[in-house]
Amino acid sequence: TPIKGKPEKTPYSMEALVEKNPEIIFITFMGDSEEIENRLRADVKSNPAWASLEAVRNNKVYLLPERLFLLNPGLHYPDAVKYMAKTVYPEVFRDDK
Repeated sequence: TPIKGKPEKTPYSMEALVEKNPEIIFITFMGDSEEIENRLRADVKSNPAWASLEAVRNNKVYLLPERLFLLNPGLHYPDAVKYMAKTVYPEVFRDDK
């Protein structure tokens, strides 16, 4: 259900995430990446639902850089897709600069 007065913002339920049990999670964020990473680690440790996820158990939760994914991402679409591909399949891009 969208947030009241903000139809473009819909919170994602933890129950839906646990049900889907993703192998990989990409997270977009705005702000200080170190602060976000610390908060994410604290959330994962304090919430058993996070710990139950395959992506968390296999250390495959990635923060996406703001410059490629939030601020006019359409302009950087090829770079953004390549960034995700390199993150998930680094061996394929070993010789790529």
